[in-house]
Amino acid sequence: MLGFDFLDSRPIVVALAGSNGAGKSTFFESHLSECGLRFVNADEIAGQLAIGPYQAAEAAAAIRASLIVGLDEGDQTVEKEGIYDGLEIDLVTHDASKFFALMLRRNGYVLEQIFSPLVVFATKEFDELKSIAADCVTKHHAHHYLGFAATQWKLFGKESPPRVKPLLYVYRALLTGIQPN
Repeated sequence: MLGFDFLDSRPIVVALAGSNGAGKSTFFESHLSECGLRFVNADEIAGQLAIGPYQAAEAAAAIRASLIVGLDEGDQTVEKEGIYDGLEIDLVTHDASKFFALMLRRNGYVLEQIFSPLVVFATKEFDELKSIAADCVTKHHAHHYLGFAATQWKLFGKESPPRVKPLLYVYRALLTGIQPN
């Protein structure tokens, strides 16, 4: 185990949707009730409060909204570095909203990760993200890449013994393919 259990500790919401009689309550009781999740059911609310189905649906919607609004968003960035099962891990991952906000900035931090020639494994979602990111590249990113590469090159030269990580950063930034005009 690589010790990333913290990724599973965030609150979750499971939404079961379907028409009347589709089996939402049955599915919850059969598969989810023992997980400690709350089940907000308009039919149960109507029965307990002796109100009509429309009022119960509105009450259920209000309860669901209050549960969701109160959720802690958790960390927008998760960083994990160290040796796990003999492997050196240097992980940085972002919440999707933060990732897209970073993608729109001039510094190119996440763009160099997306366009890196050092990507070992990619999914179809990554390929889709890469096509979106292509429209976010501006002339300002060339300055970021050249400056970042120069800083990492100096760091590589100062360390004794030299570490490979700054050198890989230099390669990643320079091989990304963004050139100044």
